[in-house]
Amino acid sequence: MPVIILGGIYGGIFTPTEAAAVSVVYGLFVGMVIYREVKLKDLFDILVDSAKTTGGIMLIVASASLFSFVCTKFGIADAASALLGSIAHNQFTFLLIVNIIFLIAGCFIDANSAMYIFIPIMLPVCKALGYDVVAFGVMATVNLAIGQVTPPVGVNLFVAIGIKIKKRHGGYPSGNFKSSYAHAGSLCGRASCGYLYSGNFNGSSESTC
Repeated sequence: MPVIILGGIYGGIFTPTEAAAVSVVYGLFVGMVIYREVKLKDLFDILVDSAKTTGGIMLIVASASLFSFVCTKFGIADAASALLGSIAHNQFTFLLIVNIIFLIAGCFIDANSAMYIFIPIMLPVCKALGYDVVAFGVMATVNLAIGQVTPPVGVNLFVAIGIKIKKRHGGYPSGNFKSSYAHAGSLCGRASCGYLYSGNFNGSSESTC
């Protein structure tokens, strides 16, 4: 499955969203035809579980989208952008603030909703400071991805917790989030080193990534 998903995406055969659909079809084929562990009568329960998982995530997306609309409607986004511009006088300060904001936002809402809310606020400041826009997009994506697997919410954890992997003696693993915090901390450290090393603090618009 990883070969099909990554190969299809990097090969330009399908988009990441389409890759999800392809992986579902492939998993269904493997479960029903090759391993024969999934029966036709099990499909209804599988669809119900999928609907429950998707519904919980979509509630978070809808709430964040509504918040983004309110921020834009009442000028909160413009005021926040002006405030950010007054605080972040250089690229380093801007990068530090944005890193923290995206990490915290990723812990509570999904990536798309966070981008709807914060990108319109931060992008004008990013351009005014001469920070590379592509590097800014990479930074936002990486930080949100780290936040999405970090408690207390961690949207991707809702998906992972729905996949109950039984232990050999039966039962299910308990929710231990210590490893999640440690993993997120290590990713933050490596990401920060990458941003500092990328050379995007030279004030030029040329990307060095």
